[in-house]
Amino acid sequence: MSGIEGLSPGIDDSWESRFGIAPWEPKFMTICIAAICERGDGIVICADREIGLTHTSAEFDDGKWHNLCRQWSIGISGTVSNACSVMAHAAGLTGKMESNNSIDVQDALAKAYRQARMKLAEARFLGNRGWTLDQFQRVGAAQLPISTYSTIDAQISTLDFNTDLLTTGFGDDDNGPSILTVTNPGVCIDHSKLGFWGVGSGWTAAQMSLFARQYSWSFNAEKAAYLVYEAKVAAENATGVGKTTDIYLLRRGKKSIRPIPLQADTKKKLERIRVELAPKEYGSDHDDPLRASDEFTIFRSAT
Repeated sequence: MSGIEGLSPGIDDSWESRFGIAPWEPKFMTICIAAICERGDGIVICADREIGLTHTSAEFDDGKWHNLCRQWSIGISGTVSNACSVMAHAAGLTGKMESNNSIDVQDALAKAYRQARMKLAEARFLGNRGWTLDQFQRVGAAQLPISTYSTIDAQISTLDFNTDLLTTGFGDDDNGPSILTVTNPGVCIDHSKLGFWGVGSGWTAAQMSLFARQYSWSFNAEKAAYLVYEAKVAAENATGVGKTTDIYLLRRGKKSIRPIPLQADTKKKLERIRVELAPKEYGSDHDDPLRASDEFTIFRSAT
């Protein structure tokens, strides 16, 4: 399954080295953005498609936004296998939720992240001893030298799972849409009040673009889609952000409505608008009025 249709296939955790991410481990140095629009009745989500290794990168057909549960979508960044592991745990937990409200989704995401992280910690730091995490917690202090126990405990507690997830959607009984992130070691944060958020290496550039445009949740879907697209293009200046752009429209509804992907023709229209609105280049003719000012005259006459 690919893109918003379902989960990407995971990659064996054994590919990861003991002291960090192995150089061949695929990673999303990416941009994923979610922005509320239509006064809370809509959401625009966006991402690139690049996956990188240490010395190379490529764009793949599989997208970075996926279905989480009814009226909720999840975007992924960081180590591919870890992100997929969190989503796999989340799929099992969201299927058992009593509701799809924001609080329940937050709890499920945080728990899924912690489960996936601790599963990796167990394999990485205890697997060579044939121990489980439960055994380590119950009898580790008694059966291991204190220095060994302390070292393993420190490795488990400081393990960076190296994946950030962005989740957005509509809970049936919520007052409005939600934008959530879940990060190491399983901390879920609600960014809904701001009206937009993102994850990935390109997020700083995208965030500055949205702030510069004074993005508001009251914007209609058309304007919101353009500004999110513009922010994604700005994010392409960051390491690991690809040129291909996926954009979806999410709509609040009494029945489940699948995300609506923007097609190639519509994305071409967004690009034409971006080119039209892009800042013009500073030319030598712009020097003349400034050079005539006293300050620049003094500057150029100084020796």
